[in-house]
Amino acid sequence: MRIISTLLLVLLLSVSCHKSKNCEEPNLDCSTVRCFAFWYYFDFRVVDKNTGTDLVFGTNPRYTINDIKLFSDAALSVPISLTVDNTKQIFQTDVAASEMWLQINGTDVYKLNANFMTVTCCSQRVKILMSDDRVVCSCCSEAIAVPVR
Repeated sequence: MRIISTLLLVLLLSVSCHKSKNCEEPNLDCSTVRCFAFWYYFDFRVVDKNTGTDLVFGTNPRYTINDIKLFSDAALSVPISLTVDNTKQIFQTDVAASEMWLQINGTDVYKLNANFMTVTCCSQRVKILMSDDRVVCSCCSEAIAVPVR
């Protein structure tokens, strides 16, 4: 019985260690790099909170591309520019912030908090995303499914 427990523990640790490598930041020497711009990447989809169905690019979309807005302030007065990648069916920005507000269809607003990880000397991408104080993902994939009501 002890051997089985030990094997299960080793297997569990090896899987968790393998998973954590996805979140490891590259070991970069940026001491000689001068960044003319610093990019904060955030790629996302808007999905139904209960079903996970894509609400914009899905087969029966509830919203249009124009219904999705991102802001860097709670007053919704400073928009964050979004581009749409129709091939990947995602929204993208390279100027994300640690606090953002996602507005859908001009009415529903979701507060997003992001922690970033280094990708290159001059860029980072979302590593942990929270929506209304709930974890959406940690060790986030490159295109994050943001759940909404």
